Amino acid sequence: MIGFRTRVRHEDFEVEEVSGFEPQGQGDHLFLWIEKRGMATTELVARLAQALGGKSADYGYAGRKDARAVTRQWISVDAKALGIGEAEVEALELDDVRVLRVSRHPRKLRRSQHRGNRFRLRLTDLDETNLPLALERVEELRAHGMPNHFGPQRYGYRGMSPELGRRLLAIDHEGYLRELVAPRQTPDTPQITELREAIHARDEARQRGLRAIRGKLPRDLGVLAAQLARRPNDWRSALRALPRSLLGIHLSALQSRVFDHVLAHRPVALGRVERGDVLFLHEKGASFLVPTESTDAELAELQARADAFELSPSGPLPGRKLLAAAGAPGRREAEAFAALQVAPDAFRGLGLGLDQRGARRPLRVPVAELEAAREGRDLVLSFRLPRGSYATTLLDVLRAGTEATVARLQSEHPEDR
Repeated sequence: MIGFRTRVRHEDFEVEEVSGFEPQGQGDHLFLWIEKRGMATTELVARLAQALGGKSADYGYAGRKDARAVTRQWISVDAKALGIGEAEVEALELDDVRVLRVSRHPRKLRRSQHRGNRFRLRLTDLDETNLPLALERVEELRAHGMPNHFGPQRYGYRGMSPELGRRLLAIDHEGYLRELVAPRQTPDTPQITELREAIHARDEARQRGLRAIRGKLPRDLGVLAAQLARRPNDWRSALRALPRSLLGIHLSALQSRVFDHVLAHRPVALGRVERGDVLFLHEKGASFLVPTESTDAELAELQARADAFELSPSGPLPGRKLLAAAGAPGRREAEAFAALQVAPDAFRGLGLGLDQRGARRPLRVPVAELEAAREGRDLVLSFRLPRGSYATTLLDVLRAGTEATVARLQSEHPEDR
């Protein structure tokens, strides 16, 4: 295990979004290239809305960026709806926020409309004796990429978001709401305790009384309290009142657990092609099945393309149109579905505006433009990752190596075995 520290200062963790397109320079939406320091993207949007007007829905972004960092990303704002122009943006004065560039575009910026992120990380207090091993692992990352698991940042407070997703999948409205306000899911306050007890007791009078405390609850729980006050014990309408984005996060967390389970239990190297694999084409983002009757020559040709990092074996993000693996990989995926009580067909007919089609995600990703430079006792890394992949995973591999990082996934979730 290699010891070092990260994020001693916000400047030790820099992230720059790699956009999927350039603004056209004209249109009703202002695009702001923003540098923020020490705040989450959602907080940035809230502060922009407070300064420029409008609601959060009037603003768009491609991806959420780290709070404990210095980050640069595009934020769009519906200038026509808010009645603002470049002058108002250029006059902005917000602490820890700099608008570096302003352009225009015909449409709002949507989630995942970026290609990835570029990172510059400073690792401090790296012992000199560990430097050769650290540089060896940098070479391993450059040659073989890194595991593409999600990890704890995807699973919410105390790692309970997948359980909420499981309740949604079972169309257990009351169970979902009970879990949402449970102590293991939500920090305790007197108001949350009152909401929790009113739900558990199924007491109409107490639920109607929740109207008085809705303003003292976190926003999503305030919406829940207000709806229960209007329609006590109507669990479906209460759940429908919650933001679709929140429900989607919980379903996505469950999908992520399935993927991480499959990755952690793969018995061969993440870049080794098996018959029955669904292979992911990194450049195109498309996937295709390796027939179980493939010849040795055909398998060798695919392996050569995998060795060149043109493609990689993938894992499932289950949904109603998931392209399923076959053979041994297919059996392992079925075991993951059973262990986590997930059936891809269950994503049909969920309603509530939720449509989880399913997708394939590569089990590993390339670490592009990877460079390492020694600065005193520090090691400075610069690299680029595709969207949806995490720099924290790269740091895990640097500390412990790829095999130990993957093995840790199993130990973190022994109930899934």
